[in-house]
Amino acid sequence: ALAALGQYLTQLQLDCTGDPPNWLTCEGRVEGIAWYANSFSDAISFSVYSCSHLPFRHPYLDPGACAGNVIATLGYVGASGLALSQAIITDCNATSSSYSKLNCAQDITSFVRTMFLAASFADRAAGHCTGNVTMCGEDITRSASAFAAVGQSGAMVDQTCNIANMTKSDRQTCSSAVGSLVKESAVAVAYLMDAANSCTKSHFAATACGSSTAKAIAAYAYLVEQASLAAQDCPGIGNSSNGANRYNCGEDVQHMGDASFFSTAALGSAVLNCLAVTQKGMHVREVVSPLQLGRRFWVPDD
Repeated sequence: ALAALGQYLTQLQLDCTGDPPNWLTCEGRVEGIAWYANSFSDAISFSVYSCSHLPFRHPYLDPGACAGNVIATLGYVGASGLALSQAIITDCNATSSSYSKLNCAQDITSFVRTMFLAASFADRAAGHCTGNVTMCGEDITRSASAFAAVGQSGAMVDQTCNIANMTKSDRQTCSSAVGSLVKESAVAVAYLMDAANSCTKSHFAATACGSSTAKAIAAYAYLVEQASLAAQDCPGIGNSSNGANRYNCGEDVQHMGDASFFSTAALGSAVLNCLAVTQKGMHVREVVSPLQLGRRFWVPDD
């Protein structure tokens, strides 16, 4: 988490100081800082409790995680402001072309997506700062964020796939956007199912089965998304003059590994919970708790 935080802090200086800056690219860096600042705070808090051998730890009250959640909330509010700035300053003016109108749609939906993520971290902060259970609100806002991401990736599909005489690179970009659309749709459905369990406190295996299956589909779509990006960034990596990007290629491959991990974990969870339903009926409790997905599952085609 600390290494990733350092990475995004470095990229922030590179991507947010242009003239004019690309606010949407800058937004992605701020999102990364917010997410990994929260992860780092969570890890430090857990380490403090684990290493100090405290006799009792409240199951929800966690001052360290509370601080990280608050930082993440503020970070995502700032990221949403950058998306809105990109929309107002550049992409949503009345004289924009059709291409810019699609950019405008991406900006607005990205603004909504990040605001719901900010709300999810605010829900989590309320839980960790007060000791209350707030998973219901967190699951609902994360599902809402993914639905906004569906709109964002849908605009990307319209922009990248409706091109006459598509080149190989165009097809790869289109494939990545379609992967994003499937990924975000599956995440939205998965967290709706998680909300059904957390809000009713039923924790049925049947709902967990559906959620885990949707998350496995999301992970496989994430793999397609990143493989399509790698197909653009990695060929001829030894020759810097042919357009290959070593850094982007490395990130794409890393994300493919991330997708493989989540697909395996989600599939295993789905198998266990679905088997419990087939053997013991619809009202048996979940065998494995819902898998929490990583940051890239709320970021289309990045």
